[in-house]
Amino acid sequence: MKVSKITTRKNQTKMLLAIREADYIAVACRIAGINESTHYRWLKNDSYYKERYIRNWEIIDKINERRYSRWEIKLEESFYNFTKELDCFI
Repeated sequence: MKVSKITTRKNQTKMLLAIREADYIAVACRIAGINESTHYRWLKNDSYYKERYIRNWEIIDKINERRYSRWEIKLEESFYNFTKELDCFI
């Protein structure tokens, strides 16, 4: 049975959102309720989905960069405060 284009786009959107929540494609597929082979078929045959998939990963990368940057700043601040406290004992 052929799925309508509207249903396909809705499922693709669900998959792209699931990728943001999951660490692995297989897990994202389970969250989105699609078969893993469907995801890979979309990547191979649907340029619109592939473009959105790539853009999605670029967004995820930017979010992670910001997250790690904040984490790095906090780590540096903690280290600075720790060394400052050590100076009091010396």
